[in-house]
Amino acid sequence: PMRLLIYGDSLTAGYHSNGLRFSPWAPALRALLGVEAVDAVGHSGWTSSEMRAAMDEEAADVCGLKKPGMRLAMRTQGPFDAVVILAGTNDLASEGSPERISGSIQLLHAAARAEGARTVAMAIPESLAARHVPALAATRAVANE
Repeated sequence: PMRLLIYGDSLTAGYHSNGLRFSPWAPALRALLGVEAVDAVGHSGWTSSEMRAAMDEEAADVCGLKKPGMRLAMRTQGPFDAVVILAGTNDLASEGSPERISGSIQLLHAAARAEGARTVAMAIPESLAARHVPALAATRAVANE
């Protein structure tokens, strides 16, 4: 049976209601794919570079919730056949360059593959801010290439 790790930011965590409630999408993916195990680690408020820097440690996100970094999760909760990575959304708010965003995301994928898992890259989704601020939309488009 296939085991997946879903790793990312507040979108992965299912953040809503100002961090008072969470509705992650991992259970829906498990049901949709008919996969036996889908674990999810979502660091609310984190940028891709923060995810990269904390790969091997447990750290608190902006909601104060302590969660393992990606490589730590893979080593302690795995093995995983694949890691689905959704990162970069919060980078847009911090005005990171698309090259820095995609570089950090590429390093996350390389680290997951080095642990023996295949990876799936989720694009940075469209947001209300990116719809109304052309510079954010352009950064998102280039980072998603």
